[in-house]
Amino acid sequence: MQVKLIKFQIFKDNSGSLLPISFKKDLPLSIKRLFIIFGKKNYTRSKHAHIKSKQIYIPLKGKIKVVVNKTKTFYLETQKKVALFVPEKNWTEIIFTKDDDQLLVLTNTEFFKNDYIRNYSKFLQYKKN
Repeated sequence: MQVKLIKFQIFKDNSGSLLPISFKKDLPLSIKRLFIIFGKKNYTRSKHAHIKSKQIYIPLKGKIKVVVNKTKTFYLETQKKVALFVPEKNWTEIIFTKDDDQLLVLTNTEFFKNDYIRNYSKFLQYKKN
């Protein structure tokens, strides 16, 4: 599977906006866990890959830069109505542009520390095998 943007439809009226997400129709994985990352300006989070976990990044507030495999850069903003799907075996780095940025992460697995590759050289070696 490839890293890809997921586009959502937003509905607006005089009272505000609604962005519905159907877990079965709109998302390419079955959700088992979610968490929110609260950013700090110019700090990098993540800096790891997952062996089995697939993730979806949904911006809740702010502008968030996501670098995948140190080659592709995505900017996630709430106004753009998109999320980023990151399959397993992809190195990610998340950079927040403001202190109050927030990112919702949906994943198909429970937390398991052995699912993480936290060293980029080891990640590259893992990808070769």
